[in-house]
Amino acid sequence: MAKYFQRKLHIVLFLYRVNPDTPGYDEPKFIVFYRMLLKIFALFCFICKVENPHVSMQQNGTMVTVTQHCSKCTKSYVWRSQPFVHGKCPVGNVLLSFAILMAGASISKILLVFRHMGLSVFSSRTFVSYQ
Repeated sequence: MAKYFQRKLHIVLFLYRVNPDTPGYDEPKFIVFYRMLLKIFALFCFICKVENPHVSMQQNGTMVTVTQHCSKCTKSYVWRSQPFVHGKCPVGNVLLSFAILMAGASISKILLVFRHMGLSVFSSRTFVSYQ
C-alpha cells in the first residue's frame, strides 16, 4: 500500500529594517525584474506627478540606472539601483567580484550562470580590472 506524504508549505515573510548608516555590503540584496521596475517608474513622473512618463534604463554591470523623462515638466528623474564606491564603481559590481575571488570560483562559470538566468552582469574583463 502506497503511503502519501503531505507536504506543508510554509511561507516565511521577512521584514527588513536597515539602519541608514549600514554599509552597502551588509544590506540585503534582491533580484528585480525589468518589467517590475518599468511598472513602478512608468506610473507617474516623480517630479510633477503627471501620468505615463517616458522611461529608459541603462545597465552598468549589475547596476541599472532608470531615467524618467516627463513631457509636461520637461525634467528628468534619475534613480540608480546601487550606490557607488569612491564615486565611480557600482557597489554590486565590486562585491560580486570580491565574492567570486574569495570563493575561488571561476569567473567564466559564474558569468555563464548569470547569462543563463538572464541577470545583468559585467564582463570578465571588468572582473580582472577590479582585482
